[in-house]
Amino acid sequence: MRVTLLAIDVAVNILQSVEIVVSLGCDRILTSGGEATALEGTLMIRKMIEHTAGRITIVPGKKNHC
Repeated sequence: MRVTLLAIDVAVNILQSVEIVVSLGCDRILTSGGEATALEGTLMIRKMIEHTAGRITIVPGKKNHC
């Protein structure tokens, strides 16, 4: 299993970067959608899931500060 851990969140173009990660054969991307928390990044996470159409698993997550 190859997982990309939050690196995608600092990309200039997240969806383009997702394509690169898919082409490298990774299985999952852990992401907060480019935001401080996954909740704040919900819209981008949804776009990532729709864009990849099942080719990779998008795992929402990032530590929430309570």
